Amino acid sequence: MRIHSFVRYSWIALLVGALPAIRADLLDDHVKRLRADAEGARKETGMLSAGADFLYGQEYFEAGNFPSAVWYFRDAVKKEENNPFFRYQLGAALLKSGDKNVEDEARKHLEAAVRLQPALRERSARDFPARPPAPPAASPNPPANPPAPTARADGKAAAPAASVQAYVDRLKRSRAAGGPETAMNTPGREALYGIEYFEKHAYDSAETGFALALGGDPANPHLNYLMAVARAAQGKDAAAQLQRAVAGDPALRAQFDGEVAIARAAWRKVVEAGQPKTTPPAPEPPAGGALVFGNYVCSETVWNGPNAVPAFRREYRGYFALRSDGTYRWLDNGATGRYRYDPQSGVVTWLSGFFAGGGAPRSTVYRRSGDDGLMSITFSDTLRWNVICEKK
Repeated sequence: MRIHSFVRYSWIALLVGALPAIRADLLDDHVKRLRADAEGARKETGMLSAGADFLYGQEYFEAGNFPSAVWYFRDAVKKEENNPFFRYQLGAALLKSGDKNVEDEARKHLEAAVRLQPALRERSARDFPARPPAPPAASPNPPANPPAPTARADGKAAAPAASVQAYVDRLKRSRAAGGPETAMNTPGREALYGIEYFEKHAYDSAETGFALALGGDPANPHLNYLMAVARAAQGKDAAAQLQRAVAGDPALRAQFDGEVAIARAAWRKVVEAGQPKTTPPAPEPPAGGALVFGNYVCSETVWNGPNAVPAFRREYRGYFALRSDGTYRWLDNGATGRYRYDPQSGVVTWLSGFFAGGGAPRSTVYRRSGDDGLMSITFSDTLRWNVICEKK
């Protein structure tokens, strides 16, 4: 799949004007005031408040995790649409996220912020100096019979049929803008999960995401095409999916063989990387140490069955955001709870929220590996989640 590079257009220059210097940066002052409130009366940063959402987003923003910052800044703006600082940081995070599809939305938020608080114009001039305009885009009309994909210089597959790429781009734009096509529990959201794995050549996990998406949108030719490529790359029968894809878009047939050849080569590398190594594994880091805060992704190692290659696969189980204030949140809109941590033993105790409900884990042990945080969440003798927060 094609990964777009991000280009800032010269419209940012419209936000830059001659304005007398101000003694203090109002945005920084606003952040400081909210943090002081969070440590004290919590009049503006109480549970589920716009101020609390903003501070969560600010933590991600300062850590350079701009896509996660966008989620929380967007929640803050929904609750306080006329707060210029919330609008400014949402626009800034969208620009810095590297997704060119959200540039128009970023512009609207930044313009609104300056309109609501003109002093932010000077901040905008510093943060986003004018850039030259992007080169003209290629013609949006694809040839009637586009050539089969070829390998790129970086070894990744070239984009598939233009209609499939347009479908993928549309889903990504919808997610970035909070559109209904990719809302929770929709085929579009499940398709995005599959696409994320597909772009990493993890075709087994991509197949799972596409299967869930097809359950709600079985005739979608683009979904069926992606499923067909993912299955064929693993050596599985993909005739039924390809037939449904071609029925909806005949041009897809010309792309399939070339795309599968590239995908199979990529899958072989994934399988080989998962084979047991003869060298002894690195020692496990000791339990305990300073916590790493951020998003912890949970997965479970599942046996694929006798004679399967690879013998095991990792199944995604969700994620949670671990906060420095002793709270954590399951998924973006999940339950928020509290935890207690013993840095000597590495034991994490879930006091409330998702992990403290029914089916609570038997134990949770934290380890630190360099800049990354690791957890082992054990539910039973046969069920354990491996959890990681990567800071690289």
